[in-house]
Amino acid sequence: MHRGEIFQYGRPWHIKSSVNVPARTLLEGKNFAFKSATDLAEGFRPSGVMDAPKVVNYCGRGISATTDLFALALLGHEGGNCTTRR
Repeated sequence: MHRGEIFQYGRPWHIKSSVNVPARTLLEGKNFAFKSATDLAEGFRPSGVMDAPKVVNYCGRGISATTDLFALALLGHEGGNCTTRR
């Protein structure tokens, strides 16, 4: 579970029942290319995200959230949405 202990936007925060799938774990190499579909699915597996009908991808500025959202779209998940903390 993501506890919001590491923060860079002024104060820690956490949304109850949220899970953390760091965007960087979905990318590989010097060019930060997306991992294979198999590896992407494996990256989301522990969180249970692929089984959720709707997913809100959320982060401080939206960059990491959109990376996760795009990875979910690559895997065929159509219930994603993206928002930022503003």
